[in-house]
Amino acid sequence: KMKVLVVSPNYFPEEILFELGNVAEIISKNVSHEELLNEIGQYDAVLTRVDTKFDREILKRAKKLKVIGSATTGLNHIDLDYAKVRNINIINLSGTHTVPTAEYTFSLILSFVKKIPWAYNSLSKGLWERHRFFGNNMDSKVLGIIGFGRIGSSVGRYAKSFGMTVLAYDPYINKSLAKEVGVKIVTLDYLLKNSDLITLHAYLSEETKNIINSKAFSKMKSTALL
Repeated sequence: KMKVLVVSPNYFPEEILFELGNVAEIISKNVSHEELLNEIGQYDAVLTRVDTKFDREILKRAKKLKVIGSATTGLNHIDLDYAKVRNINIINLSGTHTVPTAEYTFSLILSFVKKIPWAYNSLSKGLWERHRFFGNNMDSKVLGIIGFGRIGSSVGRYAKSFGMTVLAYDPYINKSLAKEVGVKIVTLDYLLKNSDLITLHAYLSEETKNIINSKAFSKMKSTALL
């Protein structure tokens, strides 16, 4: 049987691990970086979350490792270049959470524009301050989307259905998709200066790291929401 290490075991349902146990020996436990260094050499596969780092130091010792299954969309916790050198396959959940993430994003946008959290807190204290919480119409707002992939484009569709003007910045944007959704492709500088709301849907990479910094904030409207 393959030997599989499951880190962050509370995240993975017992019934799934039980099924996996029919074809592999499962060891489920939380491990520190030091423990992982000492033990990784005995495993054929790993199931993990984002809180465990598989850096070059770890992967060097993973002599038997064939697969890392990460229950995440992003993979910045794994040294992908070195994993490729070692012929370690990486499996993640890319695309699995597109709909719920986009829906949750838009629920936050609605909450911001309609001031729902603040109104709820006020009302829960027995106050009735309608004058403080008049919302604004969605169709008067400009939404800027940084990163127009699966999630960003889904958020764009929701925004267009509310009559919002939608701007999109993505160096690798699919122009036909942008045209289909009905968004305007712009530079990052234009998006920052002209958006009432800005939502970020880009992978963390050297290219995107700190893309929202003090310079970016200085370009935004004083009333902009991120």
